[in-house]
Amino acid sequence: MKLGLCQMPVTASKTENDTVMRRYVRDAAAAGCDLVALPEMWCCPYNNAAFV
Repeated sequence: MKLGLCQMPVTASKTENDTVMRRYVRDAAAAGCDLVALPEMWCCPYNNAAFV
């Protein structure tokens, strides 16, 4: 099994995050990855100030 890890900037735009994620997953699949791990907050961006 080949694992791909995606490190990506997460923005406030879910549409932009989805577009970037799809590109990374396609690239990983083309490189032979069977499983791709995404950042934990890729689909639900948060404001760091909320954790202060």
